[in-house]
Amino acid sequence: MGLLIMDEIKLKLFGKLLLTILCVGSSFFVFAQEKTSVTQDSKIQAKTPVNETKKNENVSDLSSNPYSTSDINLHSVGLAIGQTFLHGDFSDNGENQVTFDGYYDYTASHSFDFVANAHFSKHKFHNLYTQINGLAFSIKGKIFQFDSFAPFIMGGLGFYMPKQKRIIDGQNRESESKITLGTNLGVGTELELNRHFKLWLVIHHHNPFDIKQEVGTEIEGRYTKLLMAGFYTF
Repeated sequence: MGLLIMDEIKLKLFGKLLLTILCVGSSFFVFAQEKTSVTQDSKIQAKTPVNETKKNENVSDLSSNPYSTSDINLHSVGLAIGQTFLHGDFSDNGENQVTFDGYYDYTASHSFDFVANAHFSKHKFHNLYTQINGLAFSIKGKIFQFDSFAPFIMGGLGFYMPKQKRIIDGQNRESESKITLGTNLGVGTELELNRHFKLWLVIHHHNPFDIKQEVGTEIEGRYTKLLMAGFYTF
């Protein structure tokens, strides 16, 4: 009888111990699950604002500056073909004709470019001629930009060395070759075809300063070029 009572007591104690272990284990499991969930939520919350901030910054940058920084500090070289119209004394000893020009364009900003132009042509008229050599430098400014189309104006100074064969005292005489300063002005439109190619349609006017001669009158004249140019950008 005493043994039976002892067994019942032990069984009750074992049941209580087992129940206690189960309760403690369940509580620990629930706590661990809650901790894991909180950790994951904190990681997600920590990452999400950063991503959203970066996206917002990118959107803000794009909205405040629609032009990409990759559109500046670019170099372009171009070849132009068109008609050269002579004015003043230049037209007295030469005829208008189709000529070629070389261009270099550096995109300094979204609005302004540095432009260099080199040209050489010889315009004959009977036994006479007018030869024009020029290296002109300009600042080009966009008037506005609509999509890939941008009208522009440009102007600057250049170095010129015109030469003529003309009639002096009844004889054909060649003038002296001297370098002189001059001005140049231009107006045109630019069409960007893609990242590496663009086209210009431009009217470029050059006005070299007068050059005095030891024999005969000074050389004076100007000329205007109507050109279409193709550029490669790198």
